[in-house]
Amino acid sequence: MMFLPGQSCDLESLAKILLEIQPDEVQLNTPTRPYPKEWHYSSRGGHSKELRQYESTPLRPISHEQAAAWEERLKELTGLRMISVYERKKV
Repeated sequence: MMFLPGQSCDLESLAKILLEIQPDEVQLNTPTRPYPKEWHYSSRGGHSKELRQYESTPLRPISHEQAAAWEERLKELTGLRMISVYERKKV
């Protein structure tokens, strides 16, 4: 799942869908790289500003606090294993 700032999130409805699907785990994501203004083949690997040879729009991630709150609430509602993009950044 991709979360963006300003997004209204009905976690109870989302949890209901997850319980119906019963995935092995849920990945909670937020943007970590800019969005190309036009499609470019190399855009998938050119995350650093030095490697980007195209115009892009930065996407804002949700805050660590918001991610942690949503992750905790989804765990409470579903009991499913959650993997967060923020957890990987801590390592």
